Amino acid sequence: PISKINHVLMVGVALTLGARAAQAQSAEAKDTARWTIGATQVRAGTMQLGLDELNAGLAANQRPTFANTAQTFGIATYARRGRWMAGASIDGSLPHRATDLEWTTKLVVRTATLDGGYVLLDQSPTTISATASLGVRSTALHFERRGDFAYDDGLADPARGMDLTSRAGIAEMGVSVERRFNARWVGVFALGGQAGAMRALGAPATFAGENHVRGTPRQGGGGYVRVVFAKPIARGARAANTASAALLAMLFQ
Repeated sequence: PISKINHVLMVGVALTLGARAAQAQSAEAKDTARWTIGATQVRAGTMQLGLDELNAGLAANQRPTFANTAQTFGIATYARRGRWMAGASIDGSLPHRATDLEWTTKLVVRTATLDGGYVLLDQSPTTISATASLGVRSTALHFERRGDFAYDDGLADPARGMDLTSRAGIAEMGVSVERRFNARWVGVFALGGQAGAMRALGAPATFAGENHVRGTPRQGGGGYVRVVFAKPIARGARAANTASAALLAMLFQ
């Protein structure tokens, strides 16, 4: 009888350990499945704007020039089907303000893109992907003369500054590298980096207030570098929601 009891206990312990191992494998499979569904990314970095031609024209007319780079932050979401990825991104820049003896300038950039990609390497915990994006970039430029002035001086010289908003298509191509982690308080997440090249598409549509400005110089090409924090998504619908938000952002750029 004692041996039978010991046998029953051993079987019970074995079944318990087996159930726990199965649960662990199931949880791991579920986690992997979430990464293969897609992810949401929060990212920050630097973008080159390609304003060389614009700045050359401003300098030739004794006007202030603008910074050719911007610090950006944004959010992106993608859904996966096998190795293919599809999603959307929305990015904005911190306002860049600069002054000299005569002028004050301000620069703000916003982009909204639809994104696609292909996973070149997916060996846990590292993922490498090639990406491409198409969208719209809005560049807001403001410059004004420095110094206080009297009301009568303002009436005599009302054109003390100018606000220009330029919108153009944009294309990006790059590479993304991510490494996955599992922390106690954060859960499953990934850290990574993105780098690539971008180019403006077509002639920009530029406005000064309600007035259309003709003959605006085209923006050139440039590059971007970003750091990324990512979390896996449970449903591909979340990527569709971000894509819808990006499309709305394009309409209201």
